[in-house]
Amino acid sequence: MSLSSKIAWRNIWLHKNKSIVIGIILFLGAFLMTLGNGIVSGMEKGLETNLKDSFTGDIVIIPNSEVTDAIFADISGSTREVIPKYFEIEKTLKNYKEIEKMLPFAFAVNYVLNEESDMTPIGVVGVDIQEFKNFYTDRYIVTEGEFFNKDEKGLLVGNVSRNKLLKYTDTWYSAKNVPLDKVNLSKEAKEFKDNLIIKDEIVLMGTGKNTSFDIKIPVTGIYRLKSLDKLFSDNLIIDINSFREANGLVTGENKVENLSKEEEKVLSEGFSFDETIVENSEGTSNLDSLEQIFKEENNYSKTIKVDSGAYNVIVIKIDSKSDEKNMIKTLNNDFQKNKLEVRAISWADSLGFIGKISLLIKIVLNAFIFIIFFVAIIVIMNTLSMTALERTSEIGMMRAIGAQKSFLKIMFAKETGILSFLFGGCGILFGIIVILLLQALKIHSSNEFLQIAFGGDYLYPLIQLNDLLIGFFELFFVTISSLLYPIRLLGKITALDAISRD
Repeated sequence: MSLSSKIAWRNIWLHKNKSIVIGIILFLGAFLMTLGNGIVSGMEKGLETNLKDSFTGDIVIIPNSEVTDAIFADISGSTREVIPKYFEIEKTLKNYKEIEKMLPFAFAVNYVLNEESDMTPIGVVGVDIQEFKNFYTDRYIVTEGEFFNKDEKGLLVGNVSRNKLLKYTDTWYSAKNVPLDKVNLSKEAKEFKDNLIIKDEIVLMGTGKNTSFDIKIPVTGIYRLKSLDKLFSDNLIIDINSFREANGLVTGENKVENLSKEEEKVLSEGFSFDETIVENSEGTSNLDSLEQIFKEENNYSKTIKVDSGAYNVIVIKIDSKSDEKNMIKTLNNDFQKNKLEVRAISWADSLGFIGKISLLIKIVLNAFIFIIFFVAIIVIMNTLSMTALERTSEIGMMRAIGAQKSFLKIMFAKETGILSFLFGGCGILFGIIVILLLQALKIHSSNEFLQIAFGGDYLYPLIQLNDLLIGFFELFFVTISSLLYPIRLLGKITALDAISRD
């Protein structure tokens, strides 16, 4: 051990109170930085994985006519644009071996019609159910009833959407042909007791710009998401043909054919909630008349030529070896080359604020850590400066017997470096231990805001090499910054100071 190192160790023990103060500050800063980065990294990874696996895929394809990339964050309820030349785009995408799966679907905000209430807006997603199940595998879990079959009219209600409909329509929707199990009733539903209205069919109002119909769809099942259920199970999942009928989702070829003038008049008048369903102010309604209306409209809807290429969006999953950014760039170049009027965007851009929330939280955390370290730099700098001034006679004596300024600066730097290494290193190590403990505990939360903070239903922080490297760099930066002013003071101490001070 060199002489400067021996003197540095001696001074640490000799001034142990100040050493402990500096050490505690370094320990807390390193610990909070390690734990905070671990939680944010876990949240970022969890949120990305759950959102990709449950909804967006890795890359999203949307029409160029869409004004904004954040199509899944648009709460205006406006009709989404239809993808042009879908089959050409599908053929282009299938040429890429990097693409493992792809799923086209359509989505919109429709109104649920109900005799007992006003119209209620709700998110609706139209899918080919077999492609939907293949793409999302086990992410959508049917808790009551079952998935509807391919080419069958059917609808899945999410846990959140069912409670929303109960709140606004006073109706509890249950799976068709499945006996009601009161165990599955929510707290709000149980409060209705014997007055609870139970239905197994949902009526969606036609809202398309082109020919559209009010449609009645049987509820085949109730679903929940494997993760983030309370945040994202607020949509109705329906068969794509019913979606197109309700929203007039066509590419210009669809039309209703062979209708009489009387039938055209009925369709042009549409479905009048106030006049047709509500018969009088006493709250009674002619259900037989209502059933007849939907029977007639459903007969008309069967004459529609279903356009199998009418979709709003395509989500794709790529293999783990491929880079998303490079893949997006390649796809967009290909689309432009083939004059296909669509663009590829990242999953995060499609979600708007939600896709950026992990980045925002990381920025806030780093800002908080920066403040902690800034305060630490000031406190440590003042403590070291006081230490240098208190040791003026000692340092002056060392100068008098031949110690150079460089020797004294190295000695002082080693003192601080040892404290930083020991206490800061212990802070990082303790942070890693706490992260491992939190992983083992698997803390669960059903709170929506905590689920976003967790990145899923469980808190699962991660230990990543880049986070640890950043932590060591920040610790090194604090140590060097804290030394700048005290070392400057140290250099001003001369041999005369040894006899000019008591």
